[in-house]
Amino acid sequence: VHQTRQHAEEICRGDVVFLWEAGPKGGVVGEAVVISDPAYIEAPHGQRAYSLRPDAPVFRKDAHRRVRLKVARVFSPPALTRDQMNADRILRETAFVGYWRGTNFSMTDEEGQHLHEILDSIRP
Repeated sequence: VHQTRQHAEEICRGDVVFLWEAGPKGGVVGEAVVISDPAYIEAPHGQRAYSLRPDAPVFRKDAHRRVRLKVARVFSPPALTRDQMNADRILRETAFVGYWRGTNFSMTDEEGQHLHEILDSIRP
């Protein structure tokens, strides 16, 4: 289950999403498919273990809309780092490369296709 704090009105079942690890050594760590439309879904109790603040109100059902994801691929270490994305003429323009805060970022079809092709060439 993933929060949709931004762009919830643009996210829908069937969308492909790229999972990103934040931070200076962050990068693309996975690819998933959205399997539910955004709704007020309570975060699974198990997800709290990964939070710095497991008692935070963000985990309440009414805190944020969320979507369910089906993870298709996991990359560890990241398949494509922030530095590598900044070096790419198309990917350096994506919102999440230059913006460090947020949980969801939109991509153009061209950016998404380009990233998918790179990931396929690195880790089929």
